[in-house]
Parts: sequence; C-alpha cells; structure tokens
Amino acid sequence: MPEASDEAGGFQGVAMSLAVHDFAGGHRTLPFRREALALREALTASGYALESHDGVTAEDLGAKVRAFLKAPGTEPRLLHVLSHGVCPPPSGRLHVVGSCGQFDETTDVQNWLDLVEVYHQDKPYTLLVLDLCNAGQAAWPDWTQDAVGFERRAWVIGACDELDNAYNARLTQALAGFLTQLGTDPASLGLDAVSPHLPFATLVEGARAAVDELASVPGAQGQRVTATPYDGAYPDLPFFRNPLAVSTAVQLDEILDFGHWQRASTGKTTARPHRPGVGFVGRSAQLGRIARWLDSTVDGDADLAWLCLVTGRRGSGKSALLGVLVCATHDDFDKVDDRVWLTAFGGDAPSRHGSGHMAAVHARRRGLGAILGSVARQLRVGDRVEEWSRETSPARALCEAIRELPYPPVLVMDAVDEAEVPSEVMRELIQPLSERRPDGTPLAYCLVGIRDEGTAHPLHATARESGLLIDLEKVDPSALHHDLHTYVSMLVRREPRYAVVRFRDARPRLATGMAIALTGRPAESRGGEFLISGLYTHHLLSRAWPAFDADSAEELGRAVPLDLAGVLELDLRSGAAGQPLRLPLLTALAHTHGAGMPASVALSVALLFLPAGAPPDLDEAQQVLDSESHYLRVSVDTDGTPLYRLYNQALDDHLRAAQGGTGDGSPPSAILGAVLASDPVRFAPGRTAWSTPYVRRHAAQHAADEGRLLELLATPGFLIHADVEVLGPLLARLLPRPTEPHALLLRIPAARLRDLPFGTRRQLFALEAMRWGTPGLSHELLSAAAHGAAPARTVPLWSTGTNLDARQLNVFADHTDAVDAVVVLDLDGRPVTVSAGADGTIRIADLGDGSPVGEPLTGLAAQITSLTAATLEGHDRPVLITGSANGPVHVWDLTTGKQFGDPLLGHTGRVMAMTTWVASGETRLVTGSADATVRLWRLPGGQPVGEPLVGHTDEVTALSTWVASGETRLVTGSADATVRCGGCLVASRSGSRWWGIRMR
Repeated sequence: MPEASDEAGGFQGVAMSLAVHDFAGGHRTLPFRREALALREALTASGYALESHDGVTAEDLGAKVRAFLKAPGTEPRLLHVLSHGVCPPPSGRLHVVGSCGQFDETTDVQNWLDLVEVYHQDKPYTLLVLDLCNAGQAAWPDWTQDAVGFERRAWVIGACDELDNAYNARLTQALAGFLTQLGTDPASLGLDAVSPHLPFATLVEGARAAVDELASVPGAQGQRVTATPYDGAYPDLPFFRNPLAVSTAVQLDEILDFGHWQRASTGKTTARPHRPGVGFVGRSAQLGRIARWLDSTVDGDADLAWLCLVTGRRGSGKSALLGVLVCATHDDFDKVDDRVWLTAFGGDAPSRHGSGHMAAVHARRRGLGAILGSVARQLRVGDRVEEWSRETSPARALCEAIRELPYPPVLVMDAVDEAEVPSEVMRELIQPLSERRPDGTPLAYCLVGIRDEGTAHPLHATARESGLLIDLEKVDPSALHHDLHTYVSMLVRREPRYAVVRFRDARPRLATGMAIALTGRPAESRGGEFLISGLYTHHLLSRAWPAFDADSAEELGRAVPLDLAGVLELDLRSGAAGQPLRLPLLTALAHTHGAGMPASVALSVALLFLPAGAPPDLDEAQQVLDSESHYLRVSVDTDGTPLYRLYNQALDDHLRAAQGGTGDGSPPSAILGAVLASDPVRFAPGRTAWSTPYVRRHAAQHAADEGRLLELLATPGFLIHADVEVLGPLLARLLPRPTEPHALLLRIPAARLRDLPFGTRRQLFALEAMRWGTPGLSHELLSAAAHGAAPARTVPLWSTGTNLDARQLNVFADHTDAVDAVVVLDLDGRPVTVSAGADGTIRIADLGDGSPVGEPLTGLAAQITSLTAATLEGHDRPVLITGSANGPVHVWDLTTGKQFGDPLLGHTGRVMAMTTWVASGETRLVTGSADATVRLWRLPGGQPVGEPLVGHTDEVTALSTWVASGETRLVTGSADATVRCGGCLVASRSGSRWWGIRMR
C-alpha cells in the first residue's frame, strides 16, 4: 500500500485518484494534470495512502475502481475521478468516459455506489469526489429519498448539478486549496475543538465557495457543487481529521470544561455564533500583571505570592480574562487558535506550561470530589492520589501527591463561588495548597476567579496581603471606555453585512454611544459592561438589516439597557412571537445541573413554561438550540449526546427568577417530573426512564432542589441506576442519618457499586432489602426495569442470618472470613476502622463511606484474634498490635504497612484480648490468652515485663485497665466464669505483682 504523509498526524485512510486528460473519439481534452497533482499532494498531506492513475481506458478504469471499492479493510476511502461524465439513454445513468473515448457497465457510477451500499454493506465510509459533467445525478440518486443517513456508507461530492457541465477541473482545484488551508490554517475555517473530524458540511461548503469564486471571473460559465443530501445535521463522517480537535478525554472532563475556557477566551459567548470569535479585548494592565506572575511560577520563587485572586461583579469579564490565560498557557489547549490570545497579549504571551504543570477547573455547580478528580488527572498524579487516599482524605491525598511533584504546578479555578459548596472547596483544596515545600515554595500556585457579591471570605484577605488581588471593578473609566469601544467595534466588524464601507462611520458611533452609556453609570451601578454590551450588540445584529446607519448609530448605542436584567429581557423577548419555544427552552436550561442537559430533557422541562397547545417535537427543539448557540455552552456526554447549558450564571439567575416569563409561576416541583419523563425513545427495546445518563446522574439533585429526595429514593428504578459519585456527597449533606429502608440500601460502599452493571445492582439491592426485613421493597426492585439488562429471573424468598437494624450506619464487607476484632482510630485526621479476623488480613476503611484505606496488611499465616492501637514516641501515626491464634503478638507500622520489630513471643494459645496504657512515659501492652495467662510488655521494643500473671483456670477472654489514685489497675475476664479485679500494676526488678480478688 502507498504510504501516507504524517503531516496530518498519522494514517487517515486509503485514496485513489483517476484522471483522464486525452480521449479518442472526439471528446474534448482535459489538460489539468497540474490540478490533479495538487489534489493528490493535498490528500497525501492529509494522511491518505494514495494510489493514482492517469490516462486509463474505460475497461481499466472500471476494473480499478471496483477492486478499490471491494478491497478488504475498515479504514475510510476516498475516490477522486476527473474525466468526462455522460448519461446515455435510455437509462440516463451517469457513466465515466475512459481514454478510449468509451464507457461500459463497469464505469456506471450507480454500480459503484451499489458496491458500497447494497452488495457490501460492511464496507467502510467511502467518499466519491466526482469532477465530471452531470455529477449531480450521483449525489441525488432515487434511493437517497428513503435512505437513513446514519446507515449510509457512500457519500458524494459532485462538481455540478445533474444535466449540467463541469468546467476546468474546478472541483479538483477547490478541494486541493481547501485541504491545504485545512492543514496550514485550520482556525480560519471556524472549526470547533469538539468534533473529531472535519464536518462534512464544512467540506462541502468550502468546496462550493471555492468553485463559486473560480466561476465568478468575467465570461466564465456558472457551476454549482452538489453533495449527498441529508435531512438535518450531517453525521460525524471520518474522511478528514479536525486539526483543532482535542482528545476525547479532555472533552469528557467536564470539570476541566474545555469549552468554557475556549468560548470565554474567543468571545463567542456574546459574539455572533456563526462567526469567528473576536478574541480578548482590553484589561491590558490586569492581563499583563497576571501573565508576568504566571511566567514567574515556572522558576518557583519562594517569595512569589502563591495566590492571585480575580474578582468582579457579574459580567465584568473574569471568565474571559482567565480563559485567555488558560488557552495561552495550558498544554491541553495547544490547538486553540493562537490568534485569539496573541491579540490579547500584543504578541508577548506568557509561556505555555508543560504537560502536567497546570490544571484548570470550571467550578460552577461542581462538587469537591469531582474537582479533585479533574485536577489529579490534569496534573498526571492520579495514581499517587489513589495511593494516598488509602491513608487520608481525598483532598489531603491530592495535596500530598502534589507535594511529591518536583515543582509547584499552577491551578486555575473559575467560578469558585458557584461551586456546590464554595467554602468546602476553599477550605479543603485551595488554602492547603499554600503549605510550603522544603525550598520555601508553595505546594501549588493558584489563580482563582470569584464574583464580588459583597461576601467576604479568607481568600480576599490572603490576596490583599500578597498584593495580587485583581479587582475588575476598580478600573479607570477612560480605560474602560476605550476597551468597550474596541470590543463593540470588533463585534460589529465581524458581521459581514456591517463590515462594508457603507458602515465605516456607523460602527464607531454605535460603539461610542454604548461606551458612553455604560461608563456613565453611578459607581454603585457599574459592573457587567462587557457582557451587557456583547448581548446588546448581538441583539442589534439579529434585527432586520440594516439595524442602524451613521445617523442613528450613536443614539441606538446610548439606548443600551444599563443592567443585565434589562438587556436579557430585551433580547429574550424579541424572538418570543416568532419562536415561542425559545424562551421556555432557555428557561429549562437555567435549571440544569452539571455539564448540561441533553435536548430531550430540556424539551421536557420547557413544556412546563409553554402555553397550552400542540407540544413541539424534538427536531423543533434542536433547531432552536442550534440557533441560540450564543447563549449556550455545548459539551459531550459519556454516550456521545450533546449537552447544553447557559454559559453565564447571571443568565441562569435571571431566567429562574422570571420563570420563563409565562406569568403562571410554574411550581419548582414540576421540574423533577419533567426530567424523569424526558426519554424520547423510552419504549424502544432495552430503554427505560433511566437510560439517559443525565437523568441517572442528576435526578437526585433536581429532587433535592424541590425537597423531594426521600420521595425519589423510594423509586426502585432510581436506586438501581443512581450515579453513586453524585448521590453520595448529596446524601451525606442532606440525609446524614437516614432510617428509610430505601436510603439504607445506599450504605453499601460506593466503590462496590461504581462499576456494577445495572442488572447486577438490582440483584444486589434486592438481596440486601431482604436482609433489612423489607421483602416488599426487594420484590419492587426485582420488578423494576434495569437499563441494558434482561428481566430478573430469580426472586429471593427469605434470607439467612440476622436481619439488619436501621440504626446501623455502614456495612464494610471486604473480609473473606469471620471478623474477630475491630478498633476505631484517627489516622491523619481521618476516622477509620481497623478490622482483622480469620482470613489473616488487617483491613482499614474510611469510617464515613466504607472505602478502603490502603492495601490490606498481610503476611500472617494464622487467624488474627485480637487487636488494639497505641501511639508511640517518635511515631507520627498510631501503631497497630495484633494477637494471633497460635500465640505470637505482632506490632505493625501503619506508615509502611510492615511489621515493626520481631513478634512478641510467650503465649502458647490464641491471644484473645489486649489493651495498652502509659506508665512513667512508657507505653505498656497487656495481653490475655487461651493459655489462661496475662502477659505485660514494654513498647516499642516488645520486652516482657515480669512474669506472666496467673490465676485463671481457663481462657482469658477479656481485659481492661483503669486508673485509680494515680495507679493503673487491671480487670480480666475468663472462660472460667470469673472476673478478676487487680491492684496496681507495678514494674519492678521482681516483675509485676497482681493482687486479685475472685468475683462471680
């Protein structure tokens, strides 16, 4: 196979280019060898392994095409043909002419399509580029009227319409130029970073525009490029890679939120959605100051401030400022159009940080756990965090993993005040990162964006002390006027209809009027100037053209609403009459959680805010969402479904307060019901109300919004499908001590549920419900549908063992045999349980959620029959002491997980009880055994203290100490039916003395 160029990032597919230039039999010569060569070079540069042939006869041409299309393989294929195309009667079907001047049944283009679509349906996606007369017939064959787009494998781009002529190899020239532009300047094509492949519509429109330009010269014949039709947006076709696409892992990291930073930095949140972003404008002093600080973090100066806080009111440009900095410096954003941030920095941008040196987090509506996970992934410390999490809290684990890095990374966090629990994020994550490394540098440098809503918090004071508090409200009015004028002028200039000379004077006058109005407000009313001006400009550009001229522009600019509510109301209401679904859909998205709602859920919620009438369908909702992209942030769900949310919290707040403007005050309690009723294909095989990932992930949060969490927990389908990563923190905050049987099922550790198929979770919960003594719930669970699972075939009728008590808080079920001993201790500020038993292992678990802490301690051949913990001098952590069934006592170092010193030998039977106390500054251990003796030991060395204490005639099964009159005393219990209360335990040269009395 011919080799492909690696310029496009590796192999893309296989291609064949066939060009016929000279013909026998009177056909006109096509002298376009240079044009064909240019396209072939562009295809090779795009990653195609290319096979090319010139001057082939009809027989050879047909044979080569058929062999190419029928060849085995799954890679995409591209067939380019430059020749004459004819439609001979009576069939009128398109045929390609060979150099012999003839055509035959093997050059019938419909037969080529049938090879892919009909006879070999397992063939890969195939693109036919037909630079032929009459090529449009192949793009519009009769069968396309009934074809389903996502099942189609063969796609066509034709040089002209059916029964029209193609001229001068224009399509070949156009595609060569377009592919060259794709490789050298992809940002100029307006590509996003989400689509992994070049959108087919972009390819078609690019070729069509280039052909139109070639046909526009005086005296040239017209020609219109055609392509395979499709009802709606084309599917993702893999013919060409999108050079700007980021990895799926980055896209799906909704906490990194790639789209948030990209859109904020490009201005597309308020710019016309179908135009390139305007880039970042203004704030040069603040931007330069932060950029210099970011560059300084690379050197790790101990005197450099660890925190830079950016604050301001809603719409002041915090996200845009942080966005341009992230796009310029974060390694995962290296494919963002660099013109965006080079413009902002005047060509002197800060350095890009290396892989794993920076993490960016959009904290809006995110929980601490999700934020920690994203930061760990971006800093490439996930494995170390997992190891540390076995020993300490998740937030502390991340800090310790960051401490191990050889450099302080940078953490950028926007919308911290909009996190689920902002104080928790500040307390558990941001503030601990100020701790110092041995060289005096902080664990990490933090760049944080928070709205200034008059609420004081510790970060404000820290930033003031460091001198890196960037308050976007404290800006010189003249500088703000200049920045606003530039921003509005650029927005208008990007709209082609207003970019012409006719509006040369009108554009600056409109910007002047807006800048005067917004900077002339009283100081207490300022804020949000860039957001207001951007939305108002978009509103004006959406009006009937022309919306203004040189005479009216400044007055129209001065009419800008002076607050965010006013401009939102103006723009949102302007389209209500023509598109009644617009406002309800946007209101529905104001109620979203997480990364966004799918269109099906948004439509279901929007119906609450629509007047009575025929409900719209999903296609109508999708069209509205596509047209409102200037208000939306679009990301991708785990199943590939687009997710939509409003790009700005201020818009959320406004629409929630207005309830969609319907005036009926729709009750909040209706949102949850609409979310649960939203699956558009619920009755398809294998689908349930819980088949939509958004519903599984966020139904609990909608229920909590409405005070209906307990009600939702009583729904068997929810229990089976709930996202435990979201539900766990929610339950801990809202229902810390539930008693309802439905909630008690969720006491099972999240780690055990996380990766279980839904059918398995259903069976597990049903069995657990029987143990809770609720057979009705067990049967309800088994009767509920589980996504992707067949109906349950087994039903538990009873359970062995003791039923569970609702006063029980958690179930830790990691041992494989009987548990004989357990203690609770504080491990680095984290309460944990330590358990041991017949399986010979020691297991540590978080007392809160049951998650394992570290690996089990192993190495003993015998059953562990008792354990206790003690704090020894010189040890930061408690040590663990265990007794074995065969007599030895072992001391364990919880830092290393290894045994500390040699075993303590002396008992000849199982060690059944133990405890510790401190005497004269030394830690002592007392143990009781099945050999009927009690032994005393000095720790940490494990030296015996005196002779064994005797007196019991059977196993010593229990013991305890107490202090009286400054002396430590001992009480023991035995299988001989006695309790012995001892006098003081004295360490002397003659050993320990024990004065006891016999008690029954």
